[in-house]
Amino acid sequence: MSRGRRISRVKLIPPSEETADRYLLECDHKRLYQSPESFPKLTAKEIFNAGGPISLDIGCGTGEFLLATAETHPEEFFLGIEISRRAIYHAVHLAEKRKLANLKFLKADFALLYPLIPEKSLNRVYLNFPDPNYGGAKKRKQRIFSPRFLDLMAAALNKDGRIQVVT
Repeated sequence: MSRGRRISRVKLIPPSEETADRYLLECDHKRLYQSPESFPKLTAKEIFNAGGPISLDIGCGTGEFLLATAETHPEEFFLGIEISRRAIYHAVHLAEKRKLANLKFLKADFALLYPLIPEKSLNRVYLNFPDPNYGGAKKRKQRIFSPRFLDLMAAALNKDGRIQVVT
């Protein structure tokens, strides 16, 4: 996306059913909160029907970073997580244009996904440009980047895994 472009300017165009089946996963927030055990675990076996660890991009936005990374590492599996429907639809359209088989996007609130991430199941975790002042002091507990996040991601990473946070 070009510099200065806002996500609100991206058209909300739902992907075709075939494209959505290939690239898009969605979790209903209320059901995810009430019964996380009813959702599949965030593993390569559950999401890609393949073995090995996956890499997560939390708050992937329109997916440019994740698309470029997935193109450069076709042997790895990538999952982009985003809460914005407009952004995730745009990312899915870009993935369809590039015909990537090692990439999927999940529309969900990441804060509710912790129970779905097994230990030693992740290769990398990307958190690019988290909002440091999201909601001010009142919403401090809702910020993704926190000591709890670091503890849970450290447990979820395999022995060679890495967390990459860019601010």
